[in-house]
Amino acid sequence: MAALALFDLDNTLLDRAGAVRAWIEDFARERELPLGAVPWMVEADGDGFVSRRDFLDLVGKRFDLGWDPDAEVAGLRSAVAARIRPAADAVESLELLRREGWRIGIVTNGSPVQEDKIRQTGLDRLVDGWAVSGIENVRKPDPGLFAIAARRAGASLADAWMIGDSAAADIGGAVAAEIDSIWLHRQRVWELGAFRPTRIAFSVSDAVTMLLEPDLHLPDAVPGL
Repeated sequence: MAALALFDLDNTLLDRAGAVRAWIEDFARERELPLGAVPWMVEADGDGFVSRRDFLDLVGKRFDLGWDPDAEVAGLRSAVAARIRPAADAVESLELLRREGWRIGIVTNGSPVQEDKIRQTGLDRLVDGWAVSGIENVRKPDPGLFAIAARRAGASLADAWMIGDSAAADIGGAVAAEIDSIWLHRQRVWELGAFRPTRIAFSVSDAVTMLLEPDLHLPDAVPGL
C-alpha cells in the first residue's frame, strides 16, 4: 500500500494566521477601534490556541462592545473562513506528493466549517480524504481521528506520517497513533518533554522534502531555536 502523508489544516495547509489578521484589520476599521487594537487582538487570538468564545469575550470587554461572545462565534468562524487561503507552499507541495505516488489526508479539529474550508480552497481536489473532529465526534490527539482519515484516504497508518503545527494535537496524536511526525515550528521552540516529533521543519515544502528525500539533510530548526 502507498505511503500516507496526513496534514493538519489551519496554519499548516491553510494560512489561518493571515485570514485572522485580515478579519481583525477589517473589524477594527469598521468598529473604529483605537490605535493598537490590531496587534492586541492578534496577540489575544493566541494563534488559534485560545478558544473563539474566549477570544471574543476578551475583545468585547477590552473595547466595551456589549455583546454576548457565544452569539458571535458562528459569525467569526464564517468571517475567517471567507478570508482563508492555502499556505504559500501548500498546493505545490501536495501536487508533488501526489506525483510521487503518496496518498494524502487531512486530520483537523474543529467544527464542520473545516470541511467547507477544505472545499472552498480547493484542497479537496489535492487530497484523498479527510477527517474533521466536529463531524466524527473524536478529536486529536485521539488516534481514532487519524485512523478515520487514513481509511478515507484509502491508506493505512502502517506507513504514515503526520505533519502539523500543534505539539499536543498533531505530534501527540501521531505518538498515540504510533506513526512518524514532522512538527512545523513556526518560529517556536519545542517545549514538551514527554515526547518529541520525528523531525522538525520550517514549512510544508520542507516537510515534503523530508518525506521524499529522507537522506537529504535539512536543519530540524532555524538557528537559535
